[in-house]
Amino acid sequence: MMKLESGRKFCGKCHAEIENDGLQIKNEWFHAYHFNCAKCNAELTPSARASDGKLYCLKLLRLQDVCAVQTHHRKVREEFAGSQQELAS
Repeated sequence: MMKLESGRKFCGKCHAEIENDGLQIKNEWFHAYHFNCAKCNAELTPSARASDGKLYCLKLLRLQDVCAVQTHHRKVREEFAGSQQELAS
């Protein structure tokens, strides 16, 4: 990990000091701007998150979460409608 005793953080890629928030990946610090979102290619910020071994901007992860919830709710509604039809038969 690129960090001195004084608490200063240094980037594992360019080795320059990280003055503001950095992105920590497996105990190593990096400037977030060295990375881009795996989906939309936006420059990452320290709020980036990893999913399935890839880095994503927080906006896309939130969108993926919303889509997953909507898909789940649709499946539940379809199953409920199917069971209602079986009861009516």
